[in-house]
This record gives sequence, C-alpha cells and structure tokens, in this order.
Amino acid sequence: MFASLPLTFTAPWVLTALALLPVIWWLLRLTPPRPQQIAFPPTRLLLDIDEHDETPQRSPWWLTLLRLLLAAILIFALAGPVWRAQEPVASRDGVMWLLIDNGWTSATSWEDQVRTAENILTEAEQNGQPVMFAATAEGPNQSFVPESPTAALETLRALEPRPYPPLRSELGIGLRKAAQDTPPGTVVWLSDGTATNDAFLETLASLTEGVPVTVLTGLQTPLGLKGLANDTEALSVDVVRHPENTTSVINVRALDLKGLVLAESTATFASGDVETEARFELPSELRNDIARVEIAGEQAAGAVQLVDDSWRRRTVGLISGQSGDLDQPLLSPLYYLERALAPFSDIRRPRDSDIAAAVPSLIDQGISVLILADVGRLPDTTAIELGEWVQSGGTLVRFAGPRTAGGTDELIPVRLRSGDRSLGGSLSWKQPQHLAPFPDASPFSGLKVPAEVTVNRQVLAEPTSDLPKRTWAMLEDGTPLVTAAQSGDGSIVLFHVTADSSWSNLPLSGVFLNMLRRILSVSNVAQASETAEDGQPARSVLPPLRLLDGYGRFGAPPVDVTPVSAANFREASASRRTPPGLYGSEDGFRALNLMRAENTLHPLNIEALGPDAETAPYPATDPLDLRAIFFTLAFLLIIADAIAVFVLAGGLNRLRLKTRMASVIGTLALTAALVVTAGNQEA
Repeated sequence: MFASLPLTFTAPWVLTALALLPVIWWLLRLTPPRPQQIAFPPTRLLLDIDEHDETPQRSPWWLTLLRLLLAAILIFALAGPVWRAQEPVASRDGVMWLLIDNGWTSATSWEDQVRTAENILTEAEQNGQPVMFAATAEGPNQSFVPESPTAALETLRALEPRPYPPLRSELGIGLRKAAQDTPPGTVVWLSDGTATNDAFLETLASLTEGVPVTVLTGLQTPLGLKGLANDTEALSVDVVRHPENTTSVINVRALDLKGLVLAESTATFASGDVETEARFELPSELRNDIARVEIAGEQAAGAVQLVDDSWRRRTVGLISGQSGDLDQPLLSPLYYLERALAPFSDIRRPRDSDIAAAVPSLIDQGISVLILADVGRLPDTTAIELGEWVQSGGTLVRFAGPRTAGGTDELIPVRLRSGDRSLGGSLSWKQPQHLAPFPDASPFSGLKVPAEVTVNRQVLAEPTSDLPKRTWAMLEDGTPLVTAAQSGDGSIVLFHVTADSSWSNLPLSGVFLNMLRRILSVSNVAQASETAEDGQPARSVLPPLRLLDGYGRFGAPPVDVTPVSAANFREASASRRTPPGLYGSEDGFRALNLMRAENTLHPLNIEALGPDAETAPYPATDPLDLRAIFFTLAFLLIIADAIAVFVLAGGLNRLRLKTRMASVIGTLALTAALVVTAGNQEA
C-alpha cells in the first residue's frame, strides 16, 4: 500500500491495467460510430452508381476521450481506492504490539479507540503482519502471543470499558514473556491520555529498546466525582477534570433509589483549576433519600458517586445515668444529645429507667447506635448482651461523668485511670484546655476546630502503645478527648467529657453536632438480630449486590467478583476483583465508589519510554471507501456514452419521424371519431 499518500488502494495491482489505455485509445480512434440511416424510396437510382473503395470515418475525439475516461475510472474502482485522512502509525516488519487502554477513563471516547484499532488491524491484515493484542484493564490473564489480525479483531470487538483504572503494571510479566518469545517490530499504544505508574513505562521501555513506539493521545477524558460529604448545611461532592479537558460548566444530579432526580447543582471550573465543588443544599430528610450522585451526560463509572446506608437516617437509642433527667430536662445530657441528633436521626428513649431492662428494649427496636450518657458499670448480663450487639455491628457511644470516673465495665475502648482531672479550678495549676486539630486518621478529620471550645474536666486514659491509634480527638496538651476501638463488626466510642456543659462547652458548639454526625456516618445500619443458621452473628463478608459497568450503569455482578470483608470494606478500592457498586443485601448494603478523595487525573507523560517513543493524535475521521463514488461516476459515463452513440447514429431524426407519424395517425383517428359522432346525432 502507498502508506505515505492519503489515497490508498486495497488491490493496487489492478492499476497496472492503466498501461492498456493507449491500446484502448487506438482501437476507439479507428472504430467509427454507427452510420445514420435515411429512408429514401427511389433506391433504384443508386444501383447504377459505380462502386468504389470507402474508408471508415474516425470516431470523434471527444467520444474517444469519454471512453478512455470511463475505462480509467473502472480501473481505479476495481483497485479499491480508500481515502485516509491520516495514517495512525507507520507499518514495519515484525510482530506488532497493539496495546489499548480500556479503563473507565476510556468510556467517553471508546468508539474512537475501537475504530482506530480496527483500522490498524485491517491494515496489518492486508500487510500479512501478525499482532500481539493486549488490553490494559484485563490484567495478566491474556494470551500475549502473536496472532492473526482477524483473531485480534474478534478480541477487540468483545472488549468494553471497565469500571476501574487501567491496571497497566499488571501486564509486565506477560509482555516480558512475549518479548522473549518474539521481539516486537512495532509498538502501538492506544492510550486514554491519563498518567500511569513509572513501573509500566520502565518495563515497556526496557522491552522495546530500539523499537519505534507510537502512543496515540488526544481523546476526551471523562470528568470524575470524588469526596462525597454530608455536613450540616448540604451534601457536597468534588468534581475532577483532566488538565486537557476544557469543560468549564458541569451539571451534577442527585437521584434516589428509583432513579428520580431529587436535585441538580451547577459546578463551574475556574481557569486552570482541575477540581471544583458541587453542593446540594437540601433538608436532611430529603438528603437521606439520595442514592446516587452523577454528572449529567457523562457516561463513565468515575462520574458516579453511590450513597450507601451510611448516609441514611440512623435509629439512635439514648440512656442517661442521671435519675433527675425527667424533673430537670434542661440540665439533662440527653437534652443536648437530642437537639444535636434529631435533624438527621430517629431518637429512641426507653420507657423503663432500669438499665437492665432499657438496653434490651432498645436493641429489640433495631437501633443502630446506642449512646450512654454517664452510665457507670453495667450489670453483668446487660454488659454481655450489649457486647454481643456491638460484636454483630452495633455502635456504642459513651460519655464520661462522675459515675464513669468512679469505675466502669469492659465496654470502653481504652483503660481509664480512676477519678478525673480538673482543669482551671481553684486547686489546679492548669488552665482549661482547647481542642487540638483532629488527626488525619480520625473520622473527624477535616472538621474545623472552634477556638472557643474549652475543656475544664475529663477522665484520663492509661498511656499504652496503641493509645494514639485509638484517639479520634485530643486536647492541646495531648490528652485524649475521644477514643474508639473496633469490636467485632461494631465499634465503641468514648467521649472523655460529659454530654452536657458541666465539664466543657463542647456540647454547645457546632463541632459537637458534626462529630456526632461523623460517628453515625461510620456506623453500621444492619440490625443486630441478623444471625446465621448456627445462631452466630452473620456479619463476615459483603457479597456484590449491584455493580457499575465502565459507563456507570448498574448491572448484575459477574461471576468472578469476590465478596468483600465487612471489617476491611473501608480500605477496599475499585479493581478487577472488586468493581465499584453496592455490596451487601437489599436490607443493608455498602457503596464502593471508584474515585477516592485523594485521586486525581494527570496527563500522560511518555518521557520514560525513551527517544524511540513518540505521540500521535487519533485520526479525526475514518478512512473513506471511494469505490462507490468511482462506480457511480462510471455508470454516469456509460449513460453519457449511450446518449452520444444514439445521437451520432441519427436517433434524433428517427425520433422526430416517429413523432410526426404518431401525430398524423392521432389526427386521423380524432377526425374519424368526430365524423362518426356527428352521423349518430343526425340519425
């Protein structure tokens, strides 16, 4: 093929027939057109004319040129002309490595990638060049052996964008084996334009040293969503774009479980920014119905954030250790807790003041979180029952107080010192302490610490090696303010101050409300009554329920997707074995989203591939098959030739004679009809 020209031919050997055009010209030049026939009755006079030799008249030059043009156009049409606006790669001898990115970042322009790959494989088929085809999101379980372009084309047409990033580094072992068996002659990488880890680039560079590598870039990278947050004012989400994406105004939608749009928000990128925020300022009751946040018109898994059970309203049980709560409600710690929790949770209070009866009663009501305000040591049977509830997924939140300082049970996250510490009193040398910034690993991370919040009394934790890991909040002097520990599938949280304003003014601040909301957001919704057949708590793994495909659409989970451990679900990330989607059951599920808060979209840099690598844009248009145009033009020339022959043979004269005869016959028939009609009227 003539790879350097935009006009190529699938059967270029047919063009050798153009050499026969001079012979065709010579034959057409000596072949006269059919002579005209003129009817002349007295032919007897012509018999006496002496016979003499006659030479045929030559064909008109314009008719010869017309027929030569017709022959040339037919030859071009049979040669299979194809107009290529741009050649994607240069063809070379040897095995071609054709790599294609099929992660979620390819979803928007997947058809362009497939079309370009089809053109490359078609050209390789015409050149008889074997191809080693591999997709970067399919992992190491690929053939990595040279095959015919036809077989590679079948594999290509079965591919789809995957709902996770392209795992390019997993191809290293397969590519090394392929290079050992048959070194590549050409490498073509149909990339999605996003950055990859250096390990893949270094591996590819070492295997293709001295081999030309062409990386196709320039496709539109889809936008992404990350950092879903539900604070006191609104539900917010971060919108991320590729640095080469020029989209500036984004429409983000919030949908419920039925797919109905609950709200829309517009996010605008400032010039040069790659992240912006979209907010849904809705009542908390309506925000609890949100099940999915997506970018309108963006069909990609990364443009979706799923909202799981952790965002739903929690049923919270409240128990206080003070006996005078009902007589003086404004002095009760439950008053502050109810005011803080009521906007985003359902409150349950026991009818019985006896702790031994109140705890089982609340557990039977299906609570998700139980808050104990200054409840000292629990009865042994109650502690056992409450411990089992926590083990099966419940969240126990305890607040300190005089009773807690006097001694407690084992349902606390850390060991406590006896008594409490007073700050700022007449017998204390220390002043009231302010809050320190929340640790990065804490669920409270990111919350603004008010400068006016102070603590003047607290219970102290025994210093242990794991105390820093269990500390969610601390004072400026480093003493823990909130500690927590995992217990089975549930957790235990302890505030080292009271739930009212007697030990600190924390319950009077807005950060107190946000801290409670964060605790509820990381708690489990599953009921403690869920048990397995053997009577033990059934909270080990979360099976896939509904998963996203590469375009962000829900579908049935594939058979090779593995359940995720409930204990490790927070650390799980979207991958080939655990695609993004919903895990669990219809009664309680967790959402695994593709993009995390730390994820970004960076442009691809191929400097690590060395001097033999170059980038090229994807072809803007498909190759155009010109055979239909040439055959149509040839058909029109055949019609023009037939008309010319008809005219030169006197066809117009015969047509005029036939027209006159038809006119005379018609006139005679009309006259006869009129005469017959008149005769009938006289009779």
